[in-house]
Parts: sequence; structure tokens; C-alpha cells
Amino acid sequence: MDLTPALIAATASLLAAGLAATVSLVITILSKEQKTSEFRQQWVDALRNDVAALVAEAETLGDTSNHEIVGTEGAEFSEYVAKRYANMVELRMLLARTRLRLNPTKHSSLLAALDGLYDSVAANDVVLKAAVATVLSEATSVLKENWERVKKGEPAFFWTKRTAIGIVVCALISIGILVVRAWAA
Repeated sequence: MDLTPALIAATASLLAAGLAATVSLVITILSKEQKTSEFRQQWVDALRNDVAALVAEAETLGDTSNHEIVGTEGAEFSEYVAKRYANMVELRMLLARTRLRLNPTKHSSLLAALDGLYDSVAANDVVLKAAVATVLSEATSVLKENWERVKKGEPAFFWTKRTAIGIVVCALISIGILVVRAWAA
């Protein structure tokens, strides 16, 4: 096959156009995946903050309920409930917000731990501390898993990066072969 300057120029133009299209596609995919990672990091931060606030609210409410509610009846109990109403609302709001952040299938153990925490707020200190420890352990596991995913990057990001490197290497080798053939001819 005779490599004329026109054929070399046409081939090089096609390779350059293909490489430009590939680079454009790769940049688009990488920027989308970068945004997904940013949203995932925001989710991790928000979940961490909500779990911390939830545990603090549960422990505060548990500490006060264990000391104030003992022996209260009638009006005294109503006064306790009125005094702690804002704390109860905050606890329920944090529970709801945390539950809404979680996937019921993937995070079932953390959701169960949250239910156990809510049920143990009015229990004794030992039960509450055990429930808090379970929530923190389960939350740490979920947060670590998602942090590792943020560090590694989304799967599409990972594979796009590898594929792009392969395409660029192939294009450079092809251009090198064309240059060597043109120079030798």
C-alpha cells in the first residue's frame, strides 16, 4: 500500500477527530462522576452530623427521663412531657431525617439500630448506652463504606479513566506508526 501525503493527512485528521471526540466524551463523563462524588461526600457529611445530633439528643433525653420521670404521676408526668416536648420532637425529626437518608435494603442493620435507640430512650442507662453503641457502630460502617467509594471514585469514573488511557495510547501508537511509515517512504 502506497502512503501518499494526502492519505496520511486524511488518516491523521480522522485520528485527531476521533481523539478529540473521545477526549470530549471522557471529560463529560469525568465531570459528571466528579459531581456524583461531591454529592456522595455531602451525603456522608450530613449523615454523620445527623447521627451525632441524634445520639446526643437521645442521650440527653434518656439522662433526663431516667432521673426526672421516676416516681412521677399525673400532673408531674404531664409537666415532664411538656418540659421535654421540644427534645422529643427534635429526636423524632432527627430519626426521620436519618431514616430518609438510608437505603432500606442496604442499611437495614443501621435502621434496626435506630429503632432500638428510639425504644431505649426511656429505658435505663445500660440499655441506652448499648443502643447508642450499636447505632454508632452501624453508622461508622455505612460511613466508611461510602467514604471508600468517594475515595475510589464512582465505577463509571474508574472505568472511563482506564478506557480513555487505553484509547489515547492506541491513538498515539497509530500516529507514531503513520509518522514512521511516512518518514521511511
